Amino acid sequence: MTTPGRAFTAIAMLAFVAAFAAGQPKPVDGRTACVFPVTDLSPSPAAAGAGREDLDRPGRLQALICRELSAVGLQLVPESTWRAGATASLSAQDLQDPSRLAAIAKAAGAGFAVSASFTLEEDRIRITVSCYDAETGQLHAGFTRTWPYNLALFSALHAQIQTLAVRLAALPESSPDGAQTTEPAASTPDIPPPVVTLAPVDRPAAADANRSSRAPKRLETEAGWTAGQLIGAGVGFRAYPVPDWLFVCLSFYPYGQAPASSTGCWLFHLDSEILVGSYLFFPPDSFFRLGASAGVGFILSEVISGQIDTMSYSDIYLNVLSAWAEMDLPPVSFFIRPELKLALGITSPNLLGTSFMLLGNAFVPVTLGATVRM
Repeated sequence: MTTPGRAFTAIAMLAFVAAFAAGQPKPVDGRTACVFPVTDLSPSPAAAGAGREDLDRPGRLQALICRELSAVGLQLVPESTWRAGATASLSAQDLQDPSRLAAIAKAAGAGFAVSASFTLEEDRIRITVSCYDAETGQLHAGFTRTWPYNLALFSALHAQIQTLAVRLAALPESSPDGAQTTEPAASTPDIPPPVVTLAPVDRPAAADANRSSRAPKRLETEAGWTAGQLIGAGVGFRAYPVPDWLFVCLSFYPYGQAPASSTGCWLFHLDSEILVGSYLFFPPDSFFRLGASAGVGFILSEVISGQIDTMSYSDIYLNVLSAWAEMDLPPVSFFIRPELKLALGITSPNLLGTSFMLLGNAFVPVTLGATVRM
């Protein structure tokens, strides 16, 4: 296997292990809900685009929503149970009637009634999910969002269900006769009922402020130690143009190299780097997250000896790929980050030439560190 091949294999293995370790909180354990069939509000197949006619799409979307709701702790009433209590079959209009759905959920002994609909146009899908109180029919939580209709839909819907679960967890539990058994939680802003329209309308950005109970990442300081740069440590500063997801990082890592013999020279280096990074796959409130970054760096080196004058060298390199796994314990996050770097050899004099910056000519350097929200 080539040296870059070893590097990417190590990065892939790190991502594989972190994905197995990922776990999600269950904020609404013990609550029950009826999830009703998803309604397709799309225009005709011709308007929706060639090849988009798929009668099983509502069922697949309902299964995905049910899986995500179960993952956050909701106990779902089987469809056969709530259908047995319904006095008549449900029409498409009934599935958009909160009072009708709430009555069926109440008869089935559930605490919530969950309805969903979607509109598919071209390569974008607009999804509305609403959660009503089975006792009163009041809308407690929900969202309407438009996304590209591709694999990214899974992670996007996952993040929205997590947000919905946080809002439901803040509600007081009720006894079977409808009386509250806990003190009322602080009121949450009303969410307007779903509006049937074919125009893709995104939810206002202000609604993302309630993404989770944790503070979003906006500014962070970073500290780390890199294998191969033993006598030193790094510090960095991150700014997030997109909170919790996209950041720009400026870092500095001073370190030294002791002489290999009594007649050798000390080397001192200052590694400065600017990176653009993004988190991948997992939502912001996940305990484990994965991410990747790339950028450019500059190393200034000084050779110091009592017998010769100080000599200076400089190297410019590309950070081709840094992939990391992170454990988030707000306000601190701990990470491990392999870094594949390529020295360009475009300055003179330089120490590294044109080569990958590897340990023992075989392994990419790995950084262990932590970030703290500011």
